[in-house]
Amino acid sequence: CEDKPAATTFFLLGPRNRTVRIGSRAVLVFRIKHECGALIDALLPFKEAKLSLRQIHSCYTREGQYDFFIEVECYRHEPDMLSRTMEKASQHMTRHITFGSFPLV
Repeated sequence: CEDKPAATTFFLLGPRNRTVRIGSRAVLVFRIKHECGALIDALLPFKEAKLSLRQIHSCYTREGQYDFFIEVECYRHEPDMLSRTMEKASQHMTRHITFGSFPLV
């Protein structure tokens, strides 16, 4: 994405502890293949778990795939709900990482 004039670079800093606390949000980064329905398949487990996605950003990669950055509300659910949801969603992702949780300010 950095090769395009309209691209914006941003940095994400987070805690080393990746435990999701109630009353927080978490940031996830994942990659999917560039194929019809791939994003819906990856996001459907979040809908089924009733996890609210606050923000979503995408970036096309040179490998013909997309990276997505999403912010998830965790305050209405038990702490392991996000982990269980990511287990299901990761079946539709080529790679993923969870950047801990951070409290609502």
